[in-house]
Amino acid sequence: MSFSVARSFGRGLYFAHKVVTWEILVLNGEKIEEGKRGCYSKTRSWFNDEGVLLAAREWISGAGENITAFGLAKAIGEYLDSQRATAAVQDSFGAGGNRIRARTARRWLKKLGLGYGRVQKGVYVDGHEGEDVVSYRNTVFIPRWKELERRFVQFKEDGSWEPPKGKCNKDCVSRIFANTNRIESR
Repeated sequence: MSFSVARSFGRGLYFAHKVVTWEILVLNGEKIEEGKRGCYSKTRSWFNDEGVLLAAREWISGAGENITAFGLAKAIGEYLDSQRATAAVQDSFGAGGNRIRARTARRWLKKLGLGYGRVQKGVYVDGHEGEDVVSYRNTVFIPRWKELERRFVQFKEDGSWEPPKGKCNKDCVSRIFANTNRIESR
């Protein structure tokens, strides 16, 4: 049976043996160990604990511009010392050592996409008033827009809409919208 499961995942005999091992662990009420492949595979990280990650994000959102690695380490230490986290931490990592260092917090901030650097003011130029853009807008875009405008559906602020003026009635517009939805879902 386990070999069939392994084959369905495109795996071989080793995976089939692991499935049997995992089944025995689950039946005995034990946890299945996480995979230990890759760099630093023998170590565990509190960064993978969703409670710690939630506490980190909560602190970051409240800190505003005053985010520091030391402040994050302190906030996570306080979370790990709290009653609700003590049991979860001891289950995962064993008793004691409920602190992280500022260097670890710095790495976590980097993983969360927050990097250290100076805020520099810059000038943004989008170029919408350039000569080539203005000439394109006046000679190509606006005339084409005016030509197609009679076919546009007119939406109102209350959420209702009017079909375009001309040959197309509401049924025609409904068919157009139905075809558009069918095309987008593909």
